Amino acid sequence: MDPFRRLLVMAGLAGLVLASFVQAGPAAAAEWTLAADVAQRVEVDSNFGLDDNSEGVLFGSTSTIDLRLAARTKRTRWNLAIGTRLSVFAGSGDDTGLNGADPRANGGVSHQGKRFSANAAFGFSRQSVASTQFGLAALPEGSVVLPDDTVILPDDTLATLDDFGTISNEDAIQTSLNLRSGITFNLDPLNRLSLSASGSIVRFSGDAGELEDSTSYGTTVSWEHDLTERTSTDLSFGVQRFTTDDTENTESLTFTATGGFDTQLTPRLTFGLDAGFTVADIERDPPGRDDTPVGFTGGLRLGWQLAADTQFSLAANQGFEPSSLGELQARSTVALSIGHSINSRSRLSLSASYSRQTSADNSDNTDVRQLFVLSPGYTIDLSPDWQARVGYTLRLRDEDTGLATSSNLFLTISRSFDLLR
Repeated sequence: MDPFRRLLVMAGLAGLVLASFVQAGPAAAAEWTLAADVAQRVEVDSNFGLDDNSEGVLFGSTSTIDLRLAARTKRTRWNLAIGTRLSVFAGSGDDTGLNGADPRANGGVSHQGKRFSANAAFGFSRQSVASTQFGLAALPEGSVVLPDDTVILPDDTLATLDDFGTISNEDAIQTSLNLRSGITFNLDPLNRLSLSASGSIVRFSGDAGELEDSTSYGTTVSWEHDLTERTSTDLSFGVQRFTTDDTENTESLTFTATGGFDTQLTPRLTFGLDAGFTVADIERDPPGRDDTPVGFTGGLRLGWQLAADTQFSLAANQGFEPSSLGELQARSTVALSIGHSINSRSRLSLSASYSRQTSADNSDNTDVRQLFVLSPGYTIDLSPDWQARVGYTLRLRDEDTGLATSSNLFLTISRSFDLLR
């Protein structure tokens, strides 16, 4: 079956499953909201593409507009957002692929039953490859990165982490479609069983060069048990298939099993840990170049309310994921953030992250790519609808081709409109 049809079937089944559990009864009046978000970002970057030898400084202006439609009843919520980003860059640096419009859309539905909850979501984006290279620093404030590198944005919609490092085909266009659905059953007051499915399609057009089209889909089963009011344990098992259109027709099937716990150590301190393993069966053409790597998979989470106005969080993850170069890669990430509220209108933030990735079957640790990102920022609410943020981002990339650095200074002004008010 064609990958697009396979994902459409998956989305349809997810919708049917969700709809079948929505209880019939007297129709409840839905509460509707329609809002628009506009933002303007201006920036200057010493090496936007993280090239080994920067061609110079780039000045950029990026305008974004998003339209958000949402509805909710007592137990069900829907949301749909469509928007676009228009970027203009100029300067002595390389602005190939950076200028233009990038459309996007996402949405989802969730339902809370008496003994279950169900959800389904999708995300679509079309953008130049050059504009995807900002790495972790490009994630909106408040985003949450899951252990499988799925990103939950502040509006609870889905995205994925882009590959980091330099790409020579900066004028290529990347089109991505992501789908996810899940259902959780409350077996009893202490036990929950969750089933989820996800899929992703990535296609490149234009001068794609070494970039490879890919398709991935999989499912996960997990069980969670509450030991106490503050501590819970979980076990999960997942299967994912990844195919790519490279010259070797690479296909991989990964099996992942993990176990862990989450606990609230004190009223201000939470801690979570997951550990397990992943077995990957990698097949290539011609036969004889197959591999079956086994690796550690896990994650660590720490949240600390240092004071009433200061929060600290730390997350570390190790796992396997597909890359845009058509290979299964092992990736390790560590990220921390500190937020401090100066007053009711303004706040400071500091985030730092480190990533290391290599091919999953790379036993000699060659072709290792590493990225470090450090970003302090200041945000102020100019009014209930207007917000401004100024910040700086330092990026360091190290791989076989050499070390590259980038400094970025930016200012973003945004406003939200309630169109039904």
